[in-house]
Amino acid sequence: MTFSHLSAATAALLLTVSCAPAPAPAPKVEAKPAERPLSAAAVSFNDTARFIAGLKGRPGGPFAAHEQTPDWQAYAKGFEETWAQFQTTQAEPMRAFWKRTMAPLEPKGSFVFYPFSGPDVLYLTGFYPGRPAYVMVGLEPAGTLRSPADFKLAETGVEMQDWTRGVRSIFKRSFFVTSEMDKDFRGRVADGLLETICLLLARAGYTIEGIRHGNLTDEGAFTDFDAATAGVDAKGKPKKPMGAEVSFRLGAAGDTQKVYYFSKKLDAEFKSKPDLYNFLLKLGQPDTLIKSAQFIMHWPGMKDLRNQVLETSRTILQDDTGVPFRFLKAPDWNTKVFGQYSMPDKPFKTWHQKDLAAAFEDKANVGELGLELGYGAGRRPTSMIMARRAVPSVATK
Repeated sequence: MTFSHLSAATAALLLTVSCAPAPAPAPKVEAKPAERPLSAAAVSFNDTARFIAGLKGRPGGPFAAHEQTPDWQAYAKGFEETWAQFQTTQAEPMRAFWKRTMAPLEPKGSFVFYPFSGPDVLYLTGFYPGRPAYVMVGLEPAGTLRSPADFKLAETGVEMQDWTRGVRSIFKRSFFVTSEMDKDFRGRVADGLLETICLLLARAGYTIEGIRHGNLTDEGAFTDFDAATAGVDAKGKPKKPMGAEVSFRLGAAGDTQKVYYFSKKLDAEFKSKPDLYNFLLKLGQPDTLIKSAQFIMHWPGMKDLRNQVLETSRTILQDDTGVPFRFLKAPDWNTKVFGQYSMPDKPFKTWHQKDLAAAFEDKANVGELGLELGYGAGRRPTSMIMARRAVPSVATK
């Protein structure tokens, strides 16, 4: 073969190679986040939370015998049915509402503030998923999360009956009834709200990483509670912590989040005893959630709390029991309403808001809510209000 023939053959070979399709790239495999190990205490926290949430524990765990009882199995089955219905009627519509209404809002608050919350961590994390910090406030004590050793096998039936009653209202009415909490979470079901918070976190797929009980200094610092040195109150009873911090994550490897619950009066004491007030200021600017709040934010005695919410919040998501609508007007706020406004029930009829009713007449500014919640849930139309700050707050001026 001559050089010219060789060159032509080589060129043809190169052309054939160059025209051949490139090999498909290897599929990209996302590295699965490594599961972070839990402390022995955290393992125990999750054991208890899953048991009272009607979820099977780890193999060979401390509740293995309890889970074999007909009482627990009936409770778990009933809870599974209740949870499935909640997903359909509340959780999925809430996620859709978040996606179209809440997710586009920027910037986000540095935490979420939920006054008058009770132990309702479900709607808190439902409307505001993935936030690093949440602050809940109510009148009920924080209480404790019992260890597995505190649950007696012979009392499983009574325990399950108590928890069926204890969480009934959050699933049937979308909020915890104050009069029921006053009985259930002051000794009848639990000694405070912490167990219910952990139960709901476990049911929603979260893993508890840690629990701290603590008090707030006047300057707003959260300090660990030490029962041995706390002393006694004016009645001679051992002092209890003001609140608790629960660290948790979604699944086995999600980012750590924290929820604080504080037992605190939010009337004139909010400013006269400024521990919580300063704690909130230290955290930054919140997104605020208010629902089923007995119209307390309308009361003259709640002026200090109302002003704090108005002065610091980036957004306020609330039903009609929250901040009176007259405070959420331009030029300070951009508002949009959702659902359908209706007359409050007795004994709250005097809190009917004519300006809010008028806002719902502007159909261009009425959005889809997609779920029923608050005092009218299941009985009459319900609504929510989203107020977004239009001008810088006093905290940033």
